[in-house]
Amino acid sequence: MKAKAILPALAIILLLCSCGKNIPTITADQLKSKHAVLMVTSAELSDSGKAAVQKALANWRQTQNISYEWVSGASELNDDIVGNIESVPYDYVLLVGSSLSQQALTVSAQYPDKKWMLFDDDMARQPAAASNANVMYKRTDPNLLQNDWNDWVQTQLQQGISMEWVTQTAKPVPSNWAPSEEADHIVYTDSAATWFSQLQFQAKQHGSGWIVLYGKVDNNALQRIKTLGIQVTNMSEGKVEMNWDDILSGALDMIASSKWNPGIQQYTGSEAVFSRK
Repeated sequence: MKAKAILPALAIILLLCSCGKNIPTITADQLKSKHAVLMVTSAELSDSGKAAVQKALANWRQTQNISYEWVSGASELNDDIVGNIESVPYDYVLLVGSSLSQQALTVSAQYPDKKWMLFDDDMARQPAAASNANVMYKRTDPNLLQNDWNDWVQTQLQQGISMEWVTQTAKPVPSNWAPSEEADHIVYTDSAATWFSQLQFQAKQHGSGWIVLYGKVDNNALQRIKTLGIQVTNMSEGKVEMNWDDILSGALDMIASSKWNPGIQQYTGSEAVFSRK
């Protein structure tokens, strides 16, 4: 009788042991691999960019167990956002939008315990620096527009065709297109209210065959420029099409692998494509 009582008990023990093998356990490595991310996207980010961010974050949580918060439509890193960065133990702070990058380069120095990923969404015009070891900054090649238009400009120069350049002080014309000795061929729309009169005078004085818009002007200014009866080339209409799926996939690879590559990085040809519009 005792043997008959022992057998069922042994069977129950064996059943419990075999079931326990199928219960998933969380290892220390898995706990370490869970990351917390703050995503901040700018107010200027395109609708397609926002959709890509939303899809990526949901995928990161589902496939990599990454927790996140998303601040959308930010025009700056205001006190609320910075306070959140300070109080919440995020591992990564991701900012998407050129308008946020410069401020982020400054703020990131105050929080070296967090890794910062900055992603421009517009064409870079000037070189940049990111010396902090906790910052990775992706942007376009600042020579992108110059490389694309250089053949056209050189052709005009070789043919002796005079050009007047219209831009802003923050967007200087490349020196090999308009060297310093030809400074009187450049008009800055933000330096004086009389910029149009100056352009009119210079174009007549030089007998210019082209007016080149290197910096953006509004439609009213453009229509005034066209009244001069001189051909207009609008370089400022050039834009960069961002492949956010590829860009954010690269960000995930860096987070998931815990491999950190700080400094300035240029978008690859598959991540950003330049077009003249």
